[in-house]
Amino acid sequence: MAKRIGFEAELEILAPVSLNIVCFRYRDAATGETGLDRLNENLVQDLQESGVAAPSTTRIRGRLAIRVNITNHRCRRADLDLLIEAVLAAGRERKALL
Repeated sequence: MAKRIGFEAELEILAPVSLNIVCFRYRDAATGETGLDRLNENLVQDLQESGVAAPSTTRIRGRLAIRVNITNHRCRRADLDLLIEAVLAAGRERKALL
C-alpha cells in the first residue's frame, strides 16, 4: 500500500511503514494545513459512510493522517487499491466543490 501511495502525487505517507499500519493523507498545494486536516477528516467519514473501508485518523507531527491498520487475513491488494482509488476520488470531488 505504501508503495502505491508513493506513486500518487495527491497522496503522501506521513510515517514510516514497518508492519501493517499505513498513515497517509490526501494533499493539495492550494490548501493550508488546517484545511488539509479538515479535508482528510471528511475523506475518512466519506469512506466509512460509503462502506468502502473503515480507516481511522491519527495525528503525526501535528498533522491529521488517514490511518489504515491491515490485520484481516482476507485483505488483498485489490482491496487496498480500491481504498486508495476511493480516497483519490473523494479528494478530487471535495476539491472541486471548493
